[in-house]
Formats: sequence, structure tokens, C-alpha cells
Amino acid sequence: MLAGLREGGIDAHPVDPKEVDVAQLKAMGFQKAFIALHGRGGEDGTLQGMLELLGLPYTAAA
Repeated sequence: MLAGLREGGIDAHPVDPKEVDVAQLKAMGFQKAFIALHGRGGEDGTLQGMLELLGLPYTAAA
């Protein structure tokens, strides 16, 4: 996925929420989030809720 985003001209960077404080993403200069997590945190709305609070747009399944 990361390679495909980059090949498409997107300045994409991987972020592991276990290693990076998600609350700091906007302060770190991120403008959008492409969520590619499975299970707890990625599919239960936790990460999406945090991104909503930050005002950071993110991808979502339809």
C-alpha cells in the first residue's frame, strides 16, 4: 500500500500507533491519515475518534 501511494505521487509515511503518539500527528505536519490497521484500534473506531478530535481527515471503508 505504501509503495502504491508513493508511486501515485503521494508523500506518504508509515506510522505505527504503538510507536508514535497519534495525538501528535497534526503537530508533526500530517494532513491526512490512510488507515491500514486491522483489529482493535483500527476497526473499532478508536483511531477514527482520535483523528476526529484532532480534525485530521482519514480514510474509511464504505
